[in-house]
Amino acid sequence: MINMKKLVILSFFVCMSIQSIVAEVSNNVKFMGISMEAPFSEFVSSLAKKCELVDASSSYAVFKGDFAGLAECSIMVASTDGALLTMVLSQEYNSWQQMKSDFLTIAKAYESKYGTPTQKTWDFDAGYYDGCGEEIKAIKNDYCNYGVAYMIDQRLLVTIMITNKCRIVFAYAIIGEEKAPTEINVNADDI
Repeated sequence: MINMKKLVILSFFVCMSIQSIVAEVSNNVKFMGISMEAPFSEFVSSLAKKCELVDASSSYAVFKGDFAGLAECSIMVASTDGALLTMVLSQEYNSWQQMKSDFLTIAKAYESKYGTPTQKTWDFDAGYYDGCGEEIKAIKNDYCNYGVAYMIDQRLLVTIMITNKCRIVFAYAIIGEEKAPTEINVNADDI
């Protein structure tokens, strides 16, 4: 069985490389109420009014702030070939029940806002299961497949997943011909 994280990341890269998508630019493509169509410096400046700016350069910025009801998240914004990629990492969880509860609450809220996800997986591999008592071990050994993905207005790919670092991770990326980056290097083991 294909690992959900790998599937979501693979889907993300496939979508990012598609140059044939022709979509009307939408002002509804937003992150924390800020247009992702804005120039990078303007986007960073607007986000700095909502979160604590930790580090920045001409192509990336790192913030600390609350997101989707989760406190003290790391928020990273990168610009590559004029496209924005935004990632949010929750704090590390020590409790499966709390992580699962937060994930399912967030997934339900996103489904209410964006409709049915284009991809959705909530399970474990290798004999692990919800209620086995070893869920954190399963997560750290990469046997947890909790993730959802949304394609919004054929312009914005949003993914939410649980990583092997016991974190909930959100990724927002504009896709399409006008803004598609030629390459993004993201190592899933680092998130």
